[in-house]
Parts: sequence; structure tokens; C-alpha cells
Amino acid sequence: MVLPQRNDPCPCGSGRKYKKCCLGSGPGPVASTSSPGGLQFGEWLQQAQDFHRAGMFAQAEALYKQVLRLEPGHAEALYRLGLLARDAGRLDIAAVLIGQAVQSDAAAPDYVSELGLVLCRQGRFDEAIPCFERVLALRPDHGAARINLANILLAQGRLDDAAAAYEKILAQDPRLGAGHHNLGTAHFKRGMVGEAVACFRRALALQPDFAEAHSALLYALQYLDDTAPEQRLAEHRKFAARFEAPLRSSWRTHATGSDPERRLRVGYLSPDYHAHSVAYFIEPILAHHDRSQVEVFGYYSNTRQDAVTARLMGLMDHWVPCKSWSNEQLAARIRQDGIDILVDLAGHTHSTDNRLLTFAYKPAPVQVTYLGYPATTGLSAIDYRLCTADTDPPGQEVWHSEALYRLPRSLWCYRPLADWPQMPAPPPMQRLGVVTFGSMNNLAKISPATCALWAKILHAVPESRLFMTSMPEGAARASFRDRFAAHGIDPARISFFGRLPNPQYWEVLRQIDIALDPFPYNGTTTTCETLWSGIPVVTLRGAVSVARSGHALLGMAGLGELVVDDEDDYVRIAVNLVNDPERLAALRGGLRARIEFSPLRDESGLTRDIEAAYRDMWRRRVAGLAREVTR
Repeated sequence: MVLPQRNDPCPCGSGRKYKKCCLGSGPGPVASTSSPGGLQFGEWLQQAQDFHRAGMFAQAEALYKQVLRLEPGHAEALYRLGLLARDAGRLDIAAVLIGQAVQSDAAAPDYVSELGLVLCRQGRFDEAIPCFERVLALRPDHGAARINLANILLAQGRLDDAAAAYEKILAQDPRLGAGHHNLGTAHFKRGMVGEAVACFRRALALQPDFAEAHSALLYALQYLDDTAPEQRLAEHRKFAARFEAPLRSSWRTHATGSDPERRLRVGYLSPDYHAHSVAYFIEPILAHHDRSQVEVFGYYSNTRQDAVTARLMGLMDHWVPCKSWSNEQLAARIRQDGIDILVDLAGHTHSTDNRLLTFAYKPAPVQVTYLGYPATTGLSAIDYRLCTADTDPPGQEVWHSEALYRLPRSLWCYRPLADWPQMPAPPPMQRLGVVTFGSMNNLAKISPATCALWAKILHAVPESRLFMTSMPEGAARASFRDRFAAHGIDPARISFFGRLPNPQYWEVLRQIDIALDPFPYNGTTTTCETLWSGIPVVTLRGAVSVARSGHALLGMAGLGELVVDDEDDYVRIAVNLVNDPERLAALRGGLRARIEFSPLRDESGLTRDIEAAYRDMWRRRVAGLAREVTR
């Protein structure tokens, strides 16, 4: 192969000389061995890293392989080639290459640490643990290795052990922002939302530019029942002031052209293109997009891959893995792709993987947030938030930095698994002799106020019981037992289940008579699954979007009588259902049909509504109209 020389035109196409462009922007020389041709391996490696950094992956790979042809065991080349494979999502290859680098240079802690991280991404935690232990043997002060060992405990669901590990790390270094952030994550997963918020605030106090901690704080605030809308908006605006405002000077003018009816290039950016609720809701839309009107780009800010990933890749016209790219690099790629409408599917969820700061560069002329986060992002760079009149009634505009674009019928499309069973119409209490209420929701949604209300129902229906799934063992279960005991409920009446495979999950559902929706953060995916199973859900309607998804979903199913506005009615509805088994049986027997013939199952209809929204946004952009709309 012919390598570019310092005075040659840069291969990146900038028109500048190579030494003044990619080569000049690279790191200093790497210690190296000379090649037979006289060009040092170190300079080859530097050039390859420049190519990698510029997104020229094929050129980088060719250079690394050239080094390895001349010196097959060259540790740095093996390591860098492994990073290329990692960034392309080829984790199996990355593990092999970085493992070979470790064999060539076992005393390099960075190689060993990276091998551990790749193994973690593959879920091979037992193999990753010795890697980080080895890093600590090489460098006892390697704080990242200690954090990563604790992160493995968190990923394994050993939440108490993870929290204890983070607390031990912080006892040694209380100013470690990442430690406070990760401890907050462990608390959040244990349902200790108030404690999580305190940790995220501490991380931000130590590191004001810690964007991930700020996103985690904003997400956690959605779960607190004592956080006023004014406070939530103020916290989101602080995020924008800290992270978006400095980038506004880099915003570029977008040439939109003069044709409002041309085919649109729409990009969907998400870390959730795998077995995740966001993927399940976006898949029907991707499958039904009218390709004569929309060209679809999928930007994936994660490396996890499974069968869902494979399906979604097949539904995109263009697939762009971007986990390893900086926000600036990703924004440049989006501009290069000529995206007209860029859609965020995560918001402030996934604090370490959301790419809101890519949106903060304003890489597309129209930017939209949808599906993943039921609140404002705080960013002025995002023009619209998709919603409905049920999720966000008129007046909610004051709590948003975006214009609210209300879809006419539904915000979601639910595609159930083909083998999802229908539960028997007769209430299980008739065969089991005991009334069973159920909650299948994310533990953080079960607020103290929710527990207090559910305790009133359990008191009103003597001998009844409550099943709760997604409940980790350890301190979380003890905490919830204590919450109910404080309201006079015998903990023996509460049954906890962890995350279950579908067959076991369905067995739990078969024992539930009535499901109870939490607040202030309602269920969405779980409510769809519960209704599809034939189990009615009682929900308390709140003022903001997170507290109105139950109202929206039940309304589409024609079940407005199960939606209430105060706690006394919530208890009354649940008790009345128990006392009227014939009505309860009729509800259960007809729920699946109600969902099947509701807007919630109209895949093409919702897609047409969304495409019409995109077209309207685009017409307004081409016409130079303000983004504010009322639907």
C-alpha cells in the first residue's frame, strides 16, 4: 500500500497537506520499532489513530494490519486494531485482539483494563473480574479499575454489593464524582430515589461539567412525587445553560432548499436498539415508514446487539453505529448525511449513553424528541416534543423548552409478542380463594405515596395480597416491606419477584386479578402488557406527562371508568371491581379485543400520523415559520 507522506494532500479530503491536517492533529509519537522501509511503526500507528479519529476506519485498519504483517506480535497494533473492532460493535473480535495484546505485553494496565471492559459489554463478567484485579495488582491507585469492579456487581443485579463497593471507594476518595454517580444509580435501581438524587447532586457539586450525572438527576426527579413542575423545568434549563449554551456559537445555517414536499431524510438516534421497550415501540413505525416519503437513518449509540438489533438494522435504510464517537464527531456525521429531521429517542434516560449533547450542536434543521423521555429535554436546539392531548393537555407548554406537537390519536404503537398468552377471563380469586393485586413496574416508580395508597386498598380488601415484580433481592425488598408495615400491612401479604423469563412471568400474571398503576410515574410498557393479558389496570391521573400515560392508554381502550383523579376514587374503583366479580370477568374477557381494535394497535395509522407531523414541521421550516404549533 502507498502511505501518505507529510506534504501529500490529506486523505480526509480537506484539501490541506497531510502534515497540517490529520497528521498534525494527532498525538505525539509512539515508542516504536523501525520498519524495513525506514518508516517507523510509531508513525504508522499515529497515522492509523488519526484515520480512526477522523472516522476513516478502513484506512486505519489497513495500517494496523501492515504493522502486524511485519511484526505479528506488536502489542500496540493489536490493541488499536481491537479498539477499531470494538467501535464497530464486533466485540468477539475485539476481545481476541486485545487479549493478544495483553499476552504480548502483560504489564500494560490499559490493555488489561480495556479487555475487561470489552468482556463486560459481552456480559462475560466472571472473565472480566480478573482483568480489573490484575490492573490493580499492576497499579494499586487505578481508581477506574475499582469502579469497574463495582460496576460489574451493578450489572449483575447485585445492587447491595455494588452500593457497598461504591461506598468503600468513596470512603477512600470522597471527591470521586463517578463514584457518587454510580452509587446514585445503585440507589435508584433499589427504589431509593431520594438517596439517588442526593448522590447525583453531590457528583455535580464535585464536577459541574459532569453531563451524565446531570442527566441522571433530571431523570430521577421525574419519579419524585414532591417535585413541582417549576423545579423540574428549572433543573432542565440549568442543564441547557451548562452544556448547550457554549455550543450555540458553533451552530451552522442549514440549507433546507425550497421544496417542502421532497423526500425527507429522517434520523433516529438511540442507545436502545436492542431488547428494550423503546425498541419495541419504534419497530412498528420503522416497519411502516413510506419509503417514497422518508429515507431512514439509524444512529446507534450503544454496542449491545441481539435479535432485536438485527431486526431494526434491517428496517433502516442506513445504519450508523456511533457509540465511540464524540458528540462533535457524531454531529458532523449527521450534517454530512444531510439529515432533515433528527429524532431523539432517549432524552435524559441512559445517562451514560444518551446523546443529547449531539443535539446541542444543532446538526439538523429540525430536531424532535419522542418516546424515550416523557418530559422536556431543556434544550432550545430541540424544536418539538411529540405528545398527545391526553399525555400533555393544553397548558403544558409552559413546562417545555420545545414546542409540543400533539399527535391526533396515539403516542404509542404496541406490538405484543406472538405467543403472549390470554389470561383466563374468570378472576383468579375465584379459583385461588384470595384476591391478588399486582404491579409489574420499574421499582423506582413505586413511590412512598404509591405504597401508602396501595396499603389503603389492602386494608379495604381483607386477606388480599399484592404481587410486585422487577424487585431485586436484599435491601430493596426489606425497604418495601418496611414501607407497607408502617401502614399496618403484614409483610407476608406482599410477594416479591425479580426479573423473570416470560414463562415464569406469565405464571405470575395468571394469579393477578387487578393491576395497580403507580404514580407520579405511571407504567407504559407494563400497562400495555397487562391490558393485553386481560388484566384491568386502575390508574390515578396526574398533571404532567409522566403521570398521564395510564390515562392515555386506558382511554384508547375505552376504559375511562378505571381512570380517577383522586386517591379515594382509586381505592373505590379497585374495591368495587373485587366486589363485582361478574363485571371484572367481563372486563377481563374483552380487554384484548379492546386493545386490538384501538389506536394502540394501528401501526400504519400511527406511522402516517408521525409522517404527517414531520411533513408539517418541514413545511414550516422551509416557509420560515416559527416552530410553535398547537394541535
